[in-house]
Amino acid sequence: LRPDSSVSSSDSSYSDGEDIIFGKTQPRMNNGDSDDEENVLIFGPTNKNNNRRNSVEQGSILRPPASARYATDSGLLSNASTAMINNTTGNGNNSNSAPSRNNYSRVPSINRMQSFNKINNVKILLGGGSFFEEVTRGRAFISLGVLLVLSGTVGLYVNLRSGTTISSPTPSPTVSPRPTPFNMDFPAQPSYPSEPTYPSPTDSIYWNPPSPPQQSFIPTQTIWAKLGPMRKEILESFRVKEFTNNAPALTADLFDDQDSPYFRALLWMANQDTAYLQNVKGGTRGNLIAHRWLVVTLYYALNGEEWKSNYQWLTNTDECDWEGIVCNDVYYNGTERVVEISLPNRELSGQVPAEISYFTFLKKIDLSNNMISGTIPPTIGRLSMLTTLQMNNNEDLHGFIPSEFGRLAKLENLILNSCSISGSIPSQISYMKSLEVLNLNSNHLTGKLPKQVGDLVLLQNLKLGDNRLDGTIPDSFGNLGNLLHLELWSNSLDGFIPQTFSGLTSLNKLYLDDNSFYGSIPAFLGALPLIDLNLERNGFQGKIPDSLGESRSLARLWISNNLLRGTIPLQLFRLSTNLRALYVDGNRLTGTLAAEVSRLTSLEDLRIHDNVLTGCIPESVFSLPNLKIFYADHNEFSCSLSSSVFSSDSLEDLQIQNNDFHGTLPVFEKEESPLIVLDFGSNGFEGTLPSSYGSFGNLKKMDFSNSKLTGTMPTEFRNLRNLQKCYLQGNGFNGSIEVFESLKRLTILSLFANDFSGQIPDSFPEYLI
Repeated sequence: LRPDSSVSSSDSSYSDGEDIIFGKTQPRMNNGDSDDEENVLIFGPTNKNNNRRNSVEQGSILRPPASARYATDSGLLSNASTAMINNTTGNGNNSNSAPSRNNYSRVPSINRMQSFNKINNVKILLGGGSFFEEVTRGRAFISLGVLLVLSGTVGLYVNLRSGTTISSPTPSPTVSPRPTPFNMDFPAQPSYPSEPTYPSPTDSIYWNPPSPPQQSFIPTQTIWAKLGPMRKEILESFRVKEFTNNAPALTADLFDDQDSPYFRALLWMANQDTAYLQNVKGGTRGNLIAHRWLVVTLYYALNGEEWKSNYQWLTNTDECDWEGIVCNDVYYNGTERVVEISLPNRELSGQVPAEISYFTFLKKIDLSNNMISGTIPPTIGRLSMLTTLQMNNNEDLHGFIPSEFGRLAKLENLILNSCSISGSIPSQISYMKSLEVLNLNSNHLTGKLPKQVGDLVLLQNLKLGDNRLDGTIPDSFGNLGNLLHLELWSNSLDGFIPQTFSGLTSLNKLYLDDNSFYGSIPAFLGALPLIDLNLERNGFQGKIPDSLGESRSLARLWISNNLLRGTIPLQLFRLSTNLRALYVDGNRLTGTLAAEVSRLTSLEDLRIHDNVLTGCIPESVFSLPNLKIFYADHNEFSCSLSSSVFSSDSLEDLQIQNNDFHGTLPVFEKEESPLIVLDFGSNGFEGTLPSSYGSFGNLKKMDFSNSKLTGTMPTEFRNLRNLQKCYLQGNGFNGSIEVFESLKRLTILSLFANDFSGQIPDSFPEYLI
């Protein structure tokens, strides 16, 4: 080839810095819109408005023939100063065919390319007819060399080969192969002119999604050339039913959003994962790449950059070695496949992608105790091998429990407590025949308890507490013969405890508190192997069943705040071996507290307050070796107390206020005490405060209010260094209050309705004055 014979280098109309034309051209072109025009491939801005290009606005255009697809899918010129012309032809009837000849598309201006710093405007015009056809079909082998001198000496050598490169021995411009939101190594354009739709057939390795990226990293042309082939391998792998376990194939548009985790995962593999991918060869290469892409997608979907721990993630090691990923290599074609995703307590955020279902051999998912939002993907229902799904303690996880979970025939553990899941419990749950643990505590579930739950005969733990469920307990729940733990607390349930519960012969823990159950407490509960029985804050009536005392396993009995009457049965005190907590407060119990309470040698917490109990508190209570909490306030006890009340070496919280105790306050006869709370207020005590109370070094709260006490404050009270709350109002105390000046932890000091005198110490904080 030689410079067009119709244009001379000495022609005054083509001076330095203007147009240089290579190739065969017609002597003249009209307005660029006629079908008789030559095919034109032009690079570089136009400085002159001559009649060859009078319809082209300043800047470069790419206008291939209508019979050919863009010859630029894999690049005409790259960063290495190369250009390729593909031999691909298009079909005019295909949606992916080239745009019409009248469509113009902008590409980055050549003056941004550092290589052409001496040549301002270079245009290559490839003549029409057989020349261009030969090039596009791969049958032309053309070499041309031209040495040009414009405003300095610049050597330009152009090799044009079909499907190969145009190279230059001297620095040459990097020219974008076609209109694209990426500009190779340069920052993204601030705005993008309207463009025709790019050809991106599903199976094509040449691909460029249409939307510009928001991320800071812009793929280079070299990296971009890898994305299409890699995408093709991934899509083809997800068409293999053995690989996807008959799940629907992925579609190409999944990658169109360049800010999506799918595209970001693909980009990372093409850009930074080359060392690993070089070793991925053989017939299963596509499957290995697809498998790795799924794991990387999960990382980006859950904002892996912000995890508290992401050891080994996004390194060139095998993804099966990344922290929290467990694989097994005995499956399809010997390819290692993920069988466990365990990422609890990592501060994961974002949403679980629906494509997690393509981990078709997955047995365990543990994403608990994180900050995951969004909904639970119904596609998880495709994971036929799944045995454990644990996504509890993700407060922003909302939506419904997918009915598709009914397909999870092998699922043993479904743990979704402490989320924001709403809706009803789907009846399809009855198909999960292998289920052993169902924990939906602390959500926003509504509706009735599905009777189908009674079909889950292997169920051992059923936790539906702290929701908004209503109605009654289905009788079918009595079929759960293997049930160990049943929690229905804090709902709006009502009715009786079903008689069928007598068949729950394995039941260890029953929590029905904070509901509206009524009727009597069933006697058969004493025959069950219960360890915990919680019936608090309901409407149960009648007496406490004597049969509860027949249990040899009961460790905690909570029956407070009901409408129970009668006395505390002596049979309860037979539970000497295991009973640790006994709550009968907030009822209408009468009678006395029997001395047999001393048999409860394991008892740690005894609460009998807010009843109508009379008589005196047996001294044997204070000899219980493990007792830490004793509440007997708001009853009608009436007697004096001896120093034995302080004999316990374990008692930390003693509250007997609002009774009719009288006489002098008991003296403390030891050097130290574990007491933290001492509340004797609103009784009939007389006399003075014993100075020995200054030895309660651990005391944080002291209440002797509304009694008949007199005298001055013992100076030993200066030793109560941990005291935070002190209530002495409503007595006849007198003298100075300087003793409290040294108690720096005081937050409440109530002294009104006494006879104190003197000045308020200057060191008192303002909130005490």
